[in-house]
Amino acid sequence: MALKIYPDEGISSSYSQDGGLSNAFRQAFDGRSGTIREVRLYLRNDDVLYTYAQITIQPVVLSGRNIIDGTDGYSWKLSAGDTQPISDEWRGITAGASISMSDISDITTYSPFWVRIEVPRGAPVE
Repeated sequence: MALKIYPDEGISSSYSQDGGLSNAFRQAFDGRSGTIREVRLYLRNDDVLYTYAQITIQPVVLSGRNIIDGTDGYSWKLSAGDTQPISDEWRGITAGASISMSDISDITTYSPFWVRIEVPRGAPVE
């Protein structure tokens, strides 16, 4: 078992991690108008035998266009913690940058973090 990402506290179904995308974190956007979406997710340890320290989360491009770092207008930003960042705080966060999470040792704690995804107006359909 391992650290897993969940859509909500108390949900027993985590997002897939193996690349099989059986339960992937998916978001759909209308690129014609452009969109900004902010989503709170949770990190949780699901194994009582493990403690995790120095945890880092970073968005990565698996294939195709770089939709992470803002070079094509697309961006993913991360923010650790339960409080949703305001616009000025999001502006201060570098697209594609990693975040550090608190150590996790128990299996009952859901550690929140925020994801902000920006799709530019007029983005091509992929």
